[in-house]
Amino acid sequence: MNIHAHTVTTRSTILICFFSVFSAHATLVTLPYSFTAGSPISASQMMGNFATITSALSSTVSSPWVTSSSNIYFATGSVGIGSSAPAHALDVSGSVSATSFIGSGAGLTGFPLPKAAAQFYWNGSSIVIINSYNIASITRSGGTYNVIFSTALASAPMCCLLGFQRMNANDFLQYFGLTQSGLYLQHFSNGALVDNTNSMSFLVF
Repeated sequence: MNIHAHTVTTRSTILICFFSVFSAHATLVTLPYSFTAGSPISASQMMGNFATITSALSSTVSSPWVTSSSNIYFATGSVGIGSSAPAHALDVSGSVSATSFIGSGAGLTGFPLPKAAAQFYWNGSSIVIINSYNIASITRSGGTYNVIFSTALASAPMCCLLGFQRMNANDFLQYFGLTQSGLYLQHFSNGALVDNTNSMSFLVF
């Protein structure tokens, strides 16, 4: 903050004009101790005048940010970065860079979310589903897995992304029969259709 002071009389008032990051201000302050050119003023009187000026500045400059320990927060309204009229709590016009994002992302919009997804494996006696979305059931028959969606997709699915942990170097996983109701997965190892006891996953878009 840059502060400039100019006397408007030689006795007891001083005009304080200053500019801050928030706005420009000008206020007329009445000093408790008068002074005239060539007249001495004591240290205590000077400190009294200075305290009055400091108090006037503190009451005039109003910041929307509240300081709490090493934190600052904004209790009401919205913050705009590159936007003078933010429409949301934080409205950024431009790119955002972050090392991580925390939360489920359930309320995010503007990019496609999977219509169905699951991560599972065969433990030798049954299918273990680690996590899933919109999946009613997964059944198997010798390396072939039949996936049924909980809710049929409103539109035809566009594609399915697969991932799995190999049991052997030449393993591969494929899908077929993708419809609005479900799909089939097949796991091959060394050219043979076999169950995968490691993790398998898919995302349907």
